[in-house]
Amino acid sequence: MNPRIHTVLAFVIGLIAFSLLSFAPTGRVAAATQSGFLMQKTDGTPEVWQMDSTGHALGFDFEFAGAVGNGWQIVGIGDFNGDGNPDILWQNADGTPGIWFLNGTRVVQEVGLSNPGSNWRIVGVGDFNGDGKSDILWQATDGTPGIWLMSGSTPINEAGLPNPGPAWKIVGVGDFNADGKSDLLWQTTDGSGAGVWLMNGTTPTAEAGLASPGAGWKAAATGDFNGDGTSDIIWQYTDGTAMIWFMNGTSNTGQVSLVTGTSWRIVAVGDFNGDGKSDVLWQNTDGTPAIWLMNGTTPTYEGPLKNPGTSWKIIAAGAFGAPQPIPVQANDGHVQITTVGGLQTVFNHTTDACDPTNDQPDSSGYAFRAADGTVNLTGNTWPANYRMVGPSLDSLQRSCTPTYQSIQDNNFLDSQYREWLGPMHTIDGTTVYGLVHNEWYPTCTNDQNNFNLLFSMNVVVSNNGGATYSHPQNYKIAVPPAWDNSTCPVFYGYGYAQMISSGGYYYAFFQVFPSPDGDGRRMCLMRTADLSNGSSWQTLTGGNWQPLPAPGSATFPQCDNLSSLQGNPNALVYSTYLNAYVVLTFGIEAGEGYTTSQDLINWATSQTIVASTVNGLSFLYGSLIDPNSNQNFETVGQQPYLYLVYIKPNGDRDIVRQQISFTILN
Repeated sequence: MNPRIHTVLAFVIGLIAFSLLSFAPTGRVAAATQSGFLMQKTDGTPEVWQMDSTGHALGFDFEFAGAVGNGWQIVGIGDFNGDGNPDILWQNADGTPGIWFLNGTRVVQEVGLSNPGSNWRIVGVGDFNGDGKSDILWQATDGTPGIWLMSGSTPINEAGLPNPGPAWKIVGVGDFNADGKSDLLWQTTDGSGAGVWLMNGTTPTAEAGLASPGAGWKAAATGDFNGDGTSDIIWQYTDGTAMIWFMNGTSNTGQVSLVTGTSWRIVAVGDFNGDGKSDVLWQNTDGTPAIWLMNGTTPTYEGPLKNPGTSWKIIAAGAFGAPQPIPVQANDGHVQITTVGGLQTVFNHTTDACDPTNDQPDSSGYAFRAADGTVNLTGNTWPANYRMVGPSLDSLQRSCTPTYQSIQDNNFLDSQYREWLGPMHTIDGTTVYGLVHNEWYPTCTNDQNNFNLLFSMNVVVSNNGGATYSHPQNYKIAVPPAWDNSTCPVFYGYGYAQMISSGGYYYAFFQVFPSPDGDGRRMCLMRTADLSNGSSWQTLTGGNWQPLPAPGSATFPQCDNLSSLQGNPNALVYSTYLNAYVVLTFGIEAGEGYTTSQDLINWATSQTIVASTVNGLSFLYGSLIDPNSNQNFETVGQQPYLYLVYIKPNGDRDIVRQQISFTILN
């Protein structure tokens, strides 16, 4: 059954009155849950935040590809093709309208409509003829209203309505008589008058005046706050005070005031917890959103959300659907991998970044528990490495005190130029050791492509539960031989993967790039019994464990090449369900793969589980973390979380996670 559209919740942002609809399969007003809200940045970029039924942000904060430009503003959402998905209605400064047809949060079609002229502005969206598809409400600068009855992107009827005069503005759309067709709410610009037009398609069947709430009061939205199936009105005064009028048709049957501060404005109304009664979405002048879950006149929950900043404005709430999983799937005939639930945001660059320019996660997510039980999660970049901390993996917050700061020492042999803090291991929750990936960029005399990298590996230690790290005395694990600056391009050295402990040793993979052109790359295994000493690491060579060459020596280690381990290892864990070691590997084009081993040396054929690009979304650097694991999250059960770096269309980076499930087939 196609949902019908019966409530449009209107509000004013700037000079434009935006509107929002709720979907209902019957003639009731507020029968469907709004699963999120739509924001727009000052550069035009739209983004959806998805919510759960308790009023908390969850899932995927989805930023649509590309900014649309300052000339385009979102003026409403509606279901224009009757498929049950909200679509986005735009209008350009020159008057041109356009529709983005959505499937959840994915744009499936972009359609431009004819321009009625710059003196006409879209002021609402509703279902005026009751056909289950959204229509567009207009008002000209002289006060004349008009309705476009729509079928998808086609206006099937364009009708002008009587002009009440330029002092009257349409400020809301709702179903005041519960006939399944949208009606109009009016208010004068000075606040002295208000009225309702009951509509039958494009024909007003009754025009009723309402008692004015008084100067300073503006209609903020319409919704069904008492669940009786007819629209009510919520007003807001200049000091921030809100007031709900419970309506029976065009009659006010009662009212109640809600007190808040002057910096908070009502921006949308919707049923966020699915109880059939409207809730209130606010936004502060500093950008902070908040939700009041309402039971009639009583807020049962008042919760602020993360602040996206003053450049983001909430436009509308809508049923954008539950957070969708990314297509994680693999089946080699022995083990099948599938998804559980939807994609979730762990770190949202828009709201969580300590430094908007440089706080861009650029490594896999690694975690451990400190002595007090606090979970630490990293996914770092340079020059500052940050962590996320919280009581559990489900409630992490970004700490803007850097855990480690790149020294940017330009002496190559010091191996401390640009450093990424990577996998960590704690002994007691207080002392924590971490592997560090260091990059140095030589300038060559015959540089052709300006892409020259020298890699090295270091160790760092924290004595305060991961709050800060520093180099111990012997911090260098592997530093490549000096290079000839006449040989370019330069691309050689060492890289690493996650640590795991077994039998009194700590193991990790590392890659050797033994030549300036990157040829001869080998994947090797190394181990140590002493994490505090970088020079204690050994590599498997000829089946025996041999010390790594001294940092800066003239030769690379001739370590055994684990040729069956394809791609770049990001994560190394032990699966108690599969009774095997599991490695996630990353390849720029192939995406994320996984493989298993019984001994860390011989590996099964790698299976791709996530493409690097999924429905236009880009993912990097996977890791597996199980909330039920040990202190260093070295083990995973049947249903761990796959953590990924998500690259937004504008280049900013989030950390997201997707729960997956392993199933043994035979």
